[in-house]
Amino acid sequence: MIQSLHRYSILRLHRVRLTDALMVAAILGVLYAEFLRQFLPSSIGGLIQHGVVMGTFAVVITRGIIQKALPHSALIWLLVLASGLGLLSILGSHSRGIPTDLISTVLLVKLGYIACIAAVFGPDRLARLIPILSMVQVMGLFVNLAFPDQIATMIPQVYGWLDRSDLVGFQLNVNRFGILAALLFTWYCFLRPDPLLATLMLICLVMSGSRSGILMLILFVGYFSVRGSNRNITVSLIAFVFACLPIGFLLRDALMLGIEFMRQSLMVETGYIRTIMLMHGGKLAVENFPFGTGGGTFGSPLSLGSAVYHEIGIAQLPTVLEGHGINDSGIGSLLGEYGLLGFALVSICVVQLLKTVAPDRISGADQIFLLIVFLMGSLFRAMISSYYYAALMIFLVVMLAVHRPGKKRQKAYAP
Repeated sequence: MIQSLHRYSILRLHRVRLTDALMVAAILGVLYAEFLRQFLPSSIGGLIQHGVVMGTFAVVITRGIIQKALPHSALIWLLVLASGLGLLSILGSHSRGIPTDLISTVLLVKLGYIACIAAVFGPDRLARLIPILSMVQVMGLFVNLAFPDQIATMIPQVYGWLDRSDLVGFQLNVNRFGILAALLFTWYCFLRPDPLLATLMLICLVMSGSRSGILMLILFVGYFSVRGSNRNITVSLIAFVFACLPIGFLLRDALMLGIEFMRQSLMVETGYIRTIMLMHGGKLAVENFPFGTGGGTFGSPLSLGSAVYHEIGIAQLPTVLEGHGINDSGIGSLLGEYGLLGFALVSICVVQLLKTVAPDRISGADQIFLLIVFLMGSLFRAMISSYYYAALMIFLVVMLAVHRPGKKRQKAYAP
């Protein structure tokens, strides 16, 4: 396993470059932010993470432009996304002023920053990071097993209701730990076959108890099974069903629990905040067609105390008062603040931004798959405004690109 990790490692001491180091620092800082914050003052942890990512963005993009390694389409789609959302926010029915509109837009398009950085480095160089992530994931598994009480004390208070028997790794969050495990499991099944690492990633997923991770695993395994087959689609789908049977057997209890949980979540009166935000976001999009209520008014960190919550009758909920979970439904937040136009704009721009990471290797079917993953994740995750899930979407693009080698760029990025 160590030999496998070393072979693809980007951190070979005699070849370390400033921008490589910045990229590694940004990715690790994004994926393990909650753990790293345990060693930083709580008031500046988030600012440091944002600063590292934006600093990396500024350095990499500047050098990418100078060396003509940055695809023009990446910056164009980022500008289209940011300017479009900014305009919609200003036109929103409950706009809180241009400063709030602009800040909301900057905080919302985090996926765009990560995509532009990734577009400069390209999928082949980014793939070298995957063994590093695998090593940290396995370390997180064994550390969590060896020191469960110590890890439990690190879990942020907002996650305190979770079953402490579930594994959270260095992410300190079952869903983040589980979804990354699902992604890495797919990598070691389809792209760099390694039974030991694939088994360890499946153990990470099972022991996390993450329903989101299970759903993503089924999506990943299903698509890569069909994508890699030279047979007709019917045979590929049958092969996929049989390939998923062992996974379904291992995860049957978690799957049944997840189905029941999703059924109950569809009833708004249960008080499940993500469903409440999703349902009310849809209503706000219809009632404030087509612009929504404006940035920083519903389902985002800047929306605390917003009059919109009082108007729809949920301002008294503890989760709304404390700001816990209000921004977890990415689609609900997006529909509420930016309306149907904002939802359509994000759906188009996100796929195009992801495509710029490997433009010659992402097919039309891949784009549909990426959109499905993004939208399904956004039902109960803030995908576009989360550095973590933005990074996972980039690595999914990397996997698609590695799965289908294409033409190399004429000019490689040499920072």
